[in-house]
Amino acid sequence: MNILVNLVKIRRLCSPLWAALVFGLISQTLSAQIVDNVDVVPTTEGYDLEIHFITPLRYQNYAPTQPTKTLDIFLKIENIADQTFYNSLNESVELSWDNSIPTALVELTYDGELADNPRITARFKRALTFNVRASKDLRAVIISVIDPQLAQTQANQQQSSSGTSIDLLIAKLQEEDVALAKILQQANQSMLDKDYSKAVRLLSKVRDESSGEVQQRAQELIGVSREFNGQLAQAKAEYTQYLQDYPNSEGALRVKQRLAAIITAAQQPKQRLRAAKNSKQINNDEWQTQFYGSVAQTYYRDETTPEDQSSQLIRSDLNSDLDFVAKVNKGNVELGTQFVGSYRNDLMTDGKGSEFIPSIAYVDGKLGEQGLYARVGRQSFNSAGILGRFDGARLAYEVNDNYQINAVLGYPVNYSDKSAINSNVNFQGLSVDISSIWTGWDFNAFYISQQNHQVKDREAMGGEIRFRDNKKSLFTLIDYDILFNDLNIFLFIGNWNFSESNNINVVVDYRNSPILTTNNAIQGQGVSSLDQLLEQYSEDELQQLARDRTAKSQSVTSSLTHQFNQDWQMVGEVTYSKYGETLSSAGIEGYPASDNEFMYSVQLVGNKVAFDTDTMILSWRYSDSTRSTTHTLNTNWRFNIKNQFRINPRLRLDYRKSKLNSDDRWMLRPLIRLDYRYERWLKFEMDLGYEWLNETFSEIDRTTTGYFVSIGYRAQF
Repeated sequence: MNILVNLVKIRRLCSPLWAALVFGLISQTLSAQIVDNVDVVPTTEGYDLEIHFITPLRYQNYAPTQPTKTLDIFLKIENIADQTFYNSLNESVELSWDNSIPTALVELTYDGELADNPRITARFKRALTFNVRASKDLRAVIISVIDPQLAQTQANQQQSSSGTSIDLLIAKLQEEDVALAKILQQANQSMLDKDYSKAVRLLSKVRDESSGEVQQRAQELIGVSREFNGQLAQAKAEYTQYLQDYPNSEGALRVKQRLAAIITAAQQPKQRLRAAKNSKQINNDEWQTQFYGSVAQTYYRDETTPEDQSSQLIRSDLNSDLDFVAKVNKGNVELGTQFVGSYRNDLMTDGKGSEFIPSIAYVDGKLGEQGLYARVGRQSFNSAGILGRFDGARLAYEVNDNYQINAVLGYPVNYSDKSAINSNVNFQGLSVDISSIWTGWDFNAFYISQQNHQVKDREAMGGEIRFRDNKKSLFTLIDYDILFNDLNIFLFIGNWNFSESNNINVVVDYRNSPILTTNNAIQGQGVSSLDQLLEQYSEDELQQLARDRTAKSQSVTSSLTHQFNQDWQMVGEVTYSKYGETLSSAGIEGYPASDNEFMYSVQLVGNKVAFDTDTMILSWRYSDSTRSTTHTLNTNWRFNIKNQFRINPRLRLDYRKSKLNSDDRWMLRPLIRLDYRYERWLKFEMDLGYEWLNETFSEIDRTTTGYFVSIGYRAQF
């Protein structure tokens, strides 16, 4: 119990300064890798959860489609430029959000166990209805939570804080016009019955035939009824009319806030410069603060036992993680900071292999009315020619609702030394965002230049084209390097809901692999930085070596999602890919091109399979590559025992057969994941797994076994 008492004390005492002093670290949690932040945006029906990523992700589907306490969202990673970055995504962590905003959300988790097929799991206090969609730029998934209980509470609070109550107005009006008072009473009852169309008709009659306070309140309530009825454009017009007619009334601030909420909800989930200001800081003369995050500690242990040998300890370390967001705002000004990071204590080497890993550490600020935004520090971004995490600054100026100008400069993070600033490599870039000039369409154009030890490393231009309506969406990314006169990336992602239960996705991906930079010349040269080759080669020769080390890759993927019913759905996917050759030069032998390679997969998701609260995911994948064929079978079953305790057994079976000889490999990997939520803010977690590996190579058969375990806790504040 002492540990729980201490954790309670931690939660009560936690502040940005205290957290930094106690932990003195920044964490490599997954939120720093792929999830940028989570926003909670109130709506008339509940709220939206906007999960922002640092790179485009393809949203596939969600399950179940019926009201539920636990929601799974399935994603696909398409645009990872750095393989080191890609390989770091196979983790699962709990994400933080602003819990000062009322929601029924209990837990939000990113599960990257299968790095190319991650999923988000959201758990709620009660069964709710959801709609899920991707943003136009594919860098966010928006969960629209329909929460009647919360919406009604907010409506009641709105009515109770809106000055003179309707009942008092009805009583006052009865002294002057009994017939009109009866109409107002009917309008009030229609709002309570959620018959908002009828309420609008009745309130319009009251407004047109009354004056003074009754007319003023009727005008406001017409806007509220239209808003609750989903008629946001009409509600916006009614609120605007109210502010024109009654600019200095006691209800003006209240109506401004409702109008700003509609404007904010209509924006694409991107940086909302002016809109964000309007939604929270109107007539706000006091500093408002937000602070939320989590702390965690997890012990990891991996041990393997080769055949006829003693066991070998592969990993034994203690990870201490911290992430938090702090914001203050007053009137036109909003300031914030985000801090994410970890300290890994290597227990195998008595701390010699320990490392301190900065992931995210920045401050940012907005001047809402001026449309200005700045973020300075370690941050992640994968747009406008930026290829991942960097130390530097991003600046933005919102010219108007349709145009935003951006500038960026900084140093890309060196993944071999994450704790240091890579000052030998620097970049500068400009971009412009164009939105809503045509219905459904957004555009982005960029230019970026990068230097490596005073040598031109990369100079590129390109942009994005985005479209979305109720049935279909498309996203196109182009990155053309004008230094090498070569197309670095062409990515097209299209989605079409062609019926209520069927959805098709198409992805076309053509790119250099790795992304073409002069730094590619160091591959195979036994050096760690470009300056070590400058005495041997000229800049032109280095650029040619970089071309020789860079291959062309292309792939086309098509997937179909079919909803059988509310509990069962299936996703089928076919992928064609081909990897080009690299050339021999400077003593380094090139690699031949691959054959045409194909991958086929099927995923079946079921709910209420054995219990009312369980979810089962079954998947099979077959890969036909140049050198081998591989079958992979995955099962994942999750169920709850009461609300606090969750059990998640998993099983993976692989079989790989070589095309070049008789070599093959079997791998079996069962795992059980347990988590117990002691309080809403405190959870204990444990993973326990076993691995059996049987390999045959050069007619030698060998079996290796091993186990892995992790145990820890996470506390939110």
